[in-house]
Amino acid sequence: MSADWVNQAVAEFGRSMGLADWTVGADGRASLRLQSGVQVHLVTGEADLRLQLDGPLAFETPQLLQRALEAAHARLGSPVQLGLRGSGAAMVLQVARRLPLRQVTGPALARQVDELLGWFEALRQPATSVSGGWR
Repeated sequence: MSADWVNQAVAEFGRSMGLADWTVGADGRASLRLQSGVQVHLVTGEADLRLQLDGPLAFETPQLLQRALEAAHARLGSPVQLGLRGSGAAMVLQVARRLPLRQVTGPALARQVDELLGWFEALRQPATSVSGGWR
């Protein structure tokens, strides 16, 4: 799968969000910050594209982290990877998913970002179950 294919898909996804010139850089990466403070990162590899969301967790409770681990475990059919970076007001929950390059299209990226954003937001709602589905 060529880099041009991925660049076209990322550009199409960017245009759907009102970003006329969003593309993958020479380093194989593209990033943006949403109004919510969540950062979206796309990183191309030889066979896949890693879609990663970095969501601010300033002073969240350990229960949120427990829900994240439980929800990630429940998503074995559509796996996500979790990570934590920082501490206190700078703490960030990293949620990532890998997409085979042959599945990377503008609409597919939009769906995947929407699903991960929904998943992340559902974690912040204690009464919402994220283990049974995205929303």
